[in-house]
Amino acid sequence: LPMDLLGPDGEVVASGSVGLSYVADSPGTYRLRVGDGWPVSYRIGLGVAWDDSDRFESNDLLADAPTLPPGLYPDLALDPGDRDYYAVDLVEGQQLVVDLEGLEATGPVAVSVLDPEGALVARAGTDGDYRPPKVTAPDDGTYHVLVEGTETAGDPVRAAYALNVSLALPANDPLEPN
Repeated sequence: LPMDLLGPDGEVVASGSVGLSYVADSPGTYRLRVGDGWPVSYRIGLGVAWDDSDRFESNDLLADAPTLPPGLYPDLALDPGDRDYYAVDLVEGQQLVVDLEGLEATGPVAVSVLDPEGALVARAGTDGDYRPPKVTAPDDGTYHVLVEGTETAGDPVRAAYALNVSLALPANDPLEPN
């Protein structure tokens, strides 16, 4: 299916048949023209990255989540309308704590943990009494962390943050320390 990206002046700046990518060289309204005149069904996924987007972009979809070992990941960015997904491999009984550190945002931000099937298991937002989400894995698998802005009055949120991923194994003796 042919598609063209039209720049602010209406001229074609990029073309493709399956996908296309373009780095804007001027501000303005860009338009996407899809198809060749014949009626056809299609689906479009659109991602926009800013000049100061972080090293993990494009991680806007669950399928594109980079796998993170435990550690602190500084200099991350949440672009307006963006969602950032990260993957964390857990074993049964392992505890995951994810924390947003050094957050600077234009509005509230939420951090969520999803189980291997994509179901929400923990969530914390900065629009209230923020406490980092903590999850103990009932099964082995790849869990996902989602960082997203929670729009207020329709204004998309932009944020700079560090993500701290902590893992702990359960004690062998549930009565420890004794």
